[in-house]
Amino acid sequence: MARFSSRRVQQAALLLAICVCLLYAGSHILGFSLALSTFLLRILEFLGAVAFPLAGAVVLAWFAYKLLLEPVLRQRRLDRLRERRARRDASRSDRS
Repeated sequence: MARFSSRRVQQAALLLAICVCLLYAGSHILGFSLALSTFLLRILEFLGAVAFPLAGAVVLAWFAYKLLLEPVLRQRRLDRLRERRARRDASRSDRS
């Protein structure tokens, strides 16, 4: 039978210790990557559930303003301008 030298035993123990350390560090790395991916998934869920519909609502509100409210406001402004011009012209015709 071959005798085990103490140097071989030390190398085997060191290799075993390195493997245990790598497994321990790997579990921390996997835990960190799991936490990170869970965090990113929650951000994507938030975007899908809140931000995208909110952006859609903002776009629809902008279109509603442009198509419905802006023409009404423009018409009111033109009506006020016509009234001022009519009053100005009426006051000028009274003077002459």
